[in-house]
Amino acid sequence: MKPELRTPLILGIVIVTGIGAMSLIFSAYDEQVAAPDASLTGADGTAGSALLTIDKSGFKTAPGIVGI
Repeated sequence: MKPELRTPLILGIVIVTGIGAMSLIFSAYDEQVAAPDASLTGADGTAGSALLTIDKSGFKTAPGIVGI
């Protein structure tokens, strides 16, 4: 095979293989993230209710905007 064709062909194979591997990795990651986490379920069994029970008393309020 000519060297002028071999280098682009090898580079193309490496790029396609890399994109395919990244696609598999990220699709597997999305499936893991999409699954509901047992720690986020509330007492009534609904997902996300634990996020509504955050104690906001420790947060500071933003200062007033002056000088505009």
